Amino acid sequence: MRMRDTVLLTLFGLSAPLAFAANIQTVVVPVADVWSESLAISSMTDPTTLPADKRETQILFGEQVSILKIRGPWALVEAIEQMEFTHHNQWQGYPGWVQKSALASSRSKMIGQDYVLISSTWVTVSEGLTLAYGSHFKAMKKSSDTITPTSFLDKTFSTKDAVLIKNLPANGYKGRDGILKAARQFLESPYLWGGLSPAGIDCSGLVHIAFRVNDRRTPRDSHDQWLMAQRIRRSQLKAGDVIFSGPVGKPQKITHVTIYAGDERIIEAPQTGMGVREIPFAEKYSKPLAEVESGQTVGDRVVFFGTFFIPGS
Repeated sequence: MRMRDTVLLTLFGLSAPLAFAANIQTVVVPVADVWSESLAISSMTDPTTLPADKRETQILFGEQVSILKIRGPWALVEAIEQMEFTHHNQWQGYPGWVQKSALASSRSKMIGQDYVLISSTWVTVSEGLTLAYGSHFKAMKKSSDTITPTSFLDKTFSTKDAVLIKNLPANGYKGRDGILKAARQFLESPYLWGGLSPAGIDCSGLVHIAFRVNDRRTPRDSHDQWLMAQRIRRSQLKAGDVIFSGPVGKPQKITHVTIYAGDERIIEAPQTGMGVREIPFAEKYSKPLAEVESGQTVGDRVVFFGTFFIPGS
């Protein structure tokens, strides 16, 4: 078994031994863009000149990546905490180009150990370093009201801003309510193609991060989320489940996902120029949810229902 496969299986709760290799590095900036691997990146490429629609995703402080190739100040990586299938028709970490300056080796931060999760929208660590919701790191010690991280962060955190992942249930996370609590942290955050932070997020990024901060791993992109979700009927839909849609002409290609909030409401990152919002299903699709079945055409979209929980639980 390759190192990448071992790490991915471990992250997604499947049976595999823990592993570590020299090509695994950690994100040491608040947010780093991951650009399409199809771009002709060279040692002279200026990131400010790259087209915005070629931003595939973002990686947050504390995430780990596998280095595949180095080209000057750029690294081709797999973001091993963001599973995806579509690029190469196999489950793998999200591939793309990242600036090397965003990464550093960190042998003390091993896959499989308990992490501390940033649970406030933004937390200032030091001058020039503010961590986004969902960033994580390993703790050295914890008291009743503070958490002290590993040595590469010179900061003691209040337990109001950070929580041990193993203590998530006691902090209101790790269930359906936790998914909604996490998604609502992003209300009014602007839409950003490929975004994954309160500064900008897209529809599938909202789903991915809402589940990730609840210690539940989902793929990064909406179509891949659909591939992994269990299909359910409308009668089985519960708060914390997901509603997918694809264009009428190609409904099998999922292009949008929302989180069902209960009471016929959804939470979504809709499109460029708009912010994350919680609205009635009928406001988006011009039809009450009670009149829609999974696989039904509503306007110019085909709607499907799915879950990452045990259906009905």
